[in-house]
Amino acid sequence: MGSYNFDTLIHGKTLNDAFRSAAEEDRYEFGHDPYSGTIGQKNGAVLIRNVKMPRARKTGNGYAKNHDLYHEYLRSPESVLADLIWNASVDERLSDDWWSTGDRKRIERDRKELEKYVPRSEWPRLASCMSKWENPAAIELTGAALAKAKKRLHIDGTHQKVWLVLGWAAC
Repeated sequence: MGSYNFDTLIHGKTLNDAFRSAAEEDRYEFGHDPYSGTIGQKNGAVLIRNVKMPRARKTGNGYAKNHDLYHEYLRSPESVLADLIWNASVDERLSDDWWSTGDRKRIERDRKELEKYVPRSEWPRLASCMSKWENPAAIELTGAALAKAKKRLHIDGTHQKVWLVLGWAAC
C-alpha cells in the first residue's frame, strides 16, 4: 500500500465549509474508495498560520534554452510554495544516512527559502500533515495570490476565501 501527495485549491466562506465541499466533490468524482490517493479520504485540514505568499516565478519546462521545445511559463505563487514545502522535507531529519550529499544540499537550500514564507514555529504543524494517515495542511491565500487564484477559479468579485491544501493520501 502506497501513498500519493496532492495539492489543490479550495474555496468557501470558512475552511471547514470549503474542505467539506471539496472532499464531497472529490468523492463524487472518484468514488468512496478509501485508497483513492485524493483529498476525499480526509476529514479536515490543519491551518498553517502566518504564511507569506511568494511571488509568481517564471520557470523553464526542463529543456535547455536553445532547444526547439523550450518555453517558459509563469508558475502561480501557490505552486511555488507547494513545491518548496514538498522539496524542503520539513518532516525528515537530514542526518539520516540515506540522504545523498546532493539531496542534503538541495533540501537545506529549499528549507532556507521556505523560512522566508512559513515561520519555523509552524514547521512542526506542517510536518505533522506530511503523512498519509493525517489530515492535510491548509494555507490561506492572501494579496495578489488570492486575487489571481479567485480569477482562475471564476469566483472573483465574491467574498470567498481560498486555501492551498496539501498533504498525502493512501492509494
